[in-house]
Amino acid sequence: MKTNTLVFENTPYSLFLYFLYDPNWEEKDYLLWGDRFTQDRLLFMKDNIKVLDYSHTLIPRLTPKFQKKPVEYIKRKWQLRNIFSKYDYCIGNAREINDPAIKIERCQIEDGIGTTHKELVNGVKNKSFILGLFNRLILKEPIKTSKINKIILTKNINAAIDFKDKIEIVNLEELWLSKSEQEKNKILNFFDVKISDFNQINNSFSVLFTQPFSESRIDYSENSKIEGYKQILCKLGISEKLLVIKPHPAEKTRYRDYFPDSIIIESTFPAELMPLLGVKVNKVVTVTSSAAKSFEGKCDEIIHTKADDCFNFPKKLADGLERTVTE
Repeated sequence: MKTNTLVFENTPYSLFLYFLYDPNWEEKDYLLWGDRFTQDRLLFMKDNIKVLDYSHTLIPRLTPKFQKKPVEYIKRKWQLRNIFSKYDYCIGNAREINDPAIKIERCQIEDGIGTTHKELVNGVKNKSFILGLFNRLILKEPIKTSKINKIILTKNINAAIDFKDKIEIVNLEELWLSKSEQEKNKILNFFDVKISDFNQINNSFSVLFTQPFSESRIDYSENSKIEGYKQILCKLGISEKLLVIKPHPAEKTRYRDYFPDSIIIESTFPAELMPLLGVKVNKVVTVTSSAAKSFEGKCDEIIHTKADDCFNFPKKLADGLERTVTE
């Protein structure tokens, strides 16, 4: 007999959004994956939700690259098929199921920024026959979003006709305020958040949301990243003594070593929780992180630096950052 719902997720933010959206989140099964969760974090989560053991295999990657490990890739694909065959409904980052043989109702839940935003706005673009055939041969879907049945977003976008009828827009703050204190505390405990951690932060502070540029690329160093952040803060007139740094979950950088006078917030919880807990600040600074948007109305200014010269990004990375949708 099939179990109803599988939550298939790879980011703390979308996991948080799902908890707010579904009052029965504690009753579901979870398959978690990707580099934004750690093995230790999975063990901690298991005290609160039913995390499938196979999740440990999917950290830090859902599947290896076919070109590098074809046997392991195919094996992982077959194992995932077996897991999904036990469920009727999947919610989370469902576009990344990415297997035409998996028959399951799919719901995408996220902020509507980044890759999915481009797909939803531009509509379904058919790939070449050759590329589509190759994708099927390696058990991939030619068009990832084509099998999504429902899309839950926190951003209202001008979606293409292919998706308009599938989209539901939700408001993060309204969902949070609708929860009882007991429900809020359960969610805070899950993400290991204590409200007292934010007591010293006031509107004289600024927040820096960092991103894993040195972790995700071999042509950009940690020193370059740190130097870029220090230069941009100086350029904006932000004192490190009045700075809160929220590292990205995928980062390995020890920001305490570089910013000893700043407040460093652990990366185990989604940054979007901060304004919901009443944190108000001066400036919010980031290269392109979508987390900054959550501070709209809770700060004096949001600054997306994109590929500012301070960072000396490689050209290909810089061009991509400049094209990133941040509004």
